[in-house]
Amino acid sequence: MIRIFRKNTIEERASYMRDFVLSANDGIITTFAVVAGAQGADLPSGVVIILGVANLVADAISMASGSYLSQESEDQIRDLKKSFIKHHSNLLGHSFITFLSFVIAGSIPLLPFIFSAQHAFYFSIAMVVISLMGLGFARSIAIKKGYIRSILETSIVGSLTALLAFAVGKLLESLVR
Repeated sequence: MIRIFRKNTIEERASYMRDFVLSANDGIITTFAVVAGAQGADLPSGVVIILGVANLVADAISMASGSYLSQESEDQIRDLKKSFIKHHSNLLGHSFITFLSFVIAGSIPLLPFIFSAQHAFYFSIAMVVISLMGLGFARSIAIKKGYIRSILETSIVGSLTALLAFAVGKLLESLVR
């Protein structure tokens, strides 16, 4: 088992929280964008699930490997500068948090399609909005920012992304069919 909080410093916890918020937000938004685009194109629920899960797995691996490589690069730069402050990141811990939060949060938009075909898109929208609001609230606690502003920022960005994906799906569906 990877020990995630190897150090108990504020900087280390903040770094993990950054990974969590970024990955969870990206997981929710990108997976729902795929769902919304597929719904906009009027694709069957089975196709939505296939596209959503394929996106979920590929993006989670991409985010985790990107986290690992960026943390490793930061460590290399710090070593080159021969900093007086000893900083050694838990590279696998950051990658693990990134992967896990992406997969868990990114699964949320797919759950209604997996468990119910009727009105799945509407349930997915509701679950995404609630999830984004919760993520915005968690973000506000972590960064000591007003919770209303943080919730609105997170929800509006996610909603605009989904709306754009839905519109692209509708446009492409009209061009293809």
